[in-house]
Amino acid sequence: MKTQLIIRDFKRTEGLENFLKSRIEECVSQFFTRTENAQLSVKAQEERHRTETRKPSFLLEVRLKLPGSKLMYHVKRTGDNFNDCVEKVSNALREVMRKKHRQTVAINSRRKQLWANQNYDYDGSVA
Repeated sequence: MKTQLIIRDFKRTEGLENFLKSRIEECVSQFFTRTENAQLSVKAQEERHRTETRKPSFLLEVRLKLPGSKLMYHVKRTGDNFNDCVEKVSNALREVMRKKHRQTVAINSRRKQLWANQNYDYDGSVA
C-alpha cells in the first residue's frame, strides 16, 4: 500500500507516523487482501491552535483509492483530542468500507442468481 502522510501545524515524529499508519492500514486490511497498489492519503492538521482560553482542534482526513476501481473512500473528522480524532476516523472508515462491501456482495450475489436463472427455462429444464 502506498501511504502518504501529510502533517501540518505540528511536529512530525516517527512515533506519530507509525501510529497513524498502523491504525488506518489496520482498518483497510480488514476488508481488502490485495492492497499493494492501493493509494492511501492521510492528512492531519491542527485546525485551531491552543490558547489560554481554548483547546486545540485537530482535523484528520483519509482518502483511499483502490486499483481497478473508480470508487474513492473519503473520510474527514475533527476532534479536541488527537487520539480520539484518529479513533473517530478509523471507525468511520471501517463503517464506510463495511457498507460498500455489503453492497458489493449483494450485487454480486444478485448477478450470480440472474446468470444462473438465464441458463434454465421456466419449466426447470436446461436451455
